[in-house]
Amino acid sequence: MEPDRLKQIDLFAPMPDEALERYASMADETSIEEGEELARAGTWPYQLFAIEEGNVEIRRDGETLAKLGKGDVVGETGVVKRGLRNA
Repeated sequence: MEPDRLKQIDLFAPMPDEALERYASMADETSIEEGEELARAGTWPYQLFAIEEGNVEIRRDGETLAKLGKGDVVGETGVVKRGLRNA
């Protein structure tokens, strides 16, 4: 992944170029189809997801908690706090 793409994500935008290059070298890309589940509550997080295009609904027990889109990140709480996913 190119570091300039990470700059388009709010979480990474303020980081210095050296850090962006390091994170970009570790990043993998994925695409999902509409309606496909990206992650499940109660599982161990080992990655976070940065949204470059499209939208993601955060749901728990059938209820929509949030809608995220371009520039947003999902899954960061579990990664940072090293606990189970909460949604």
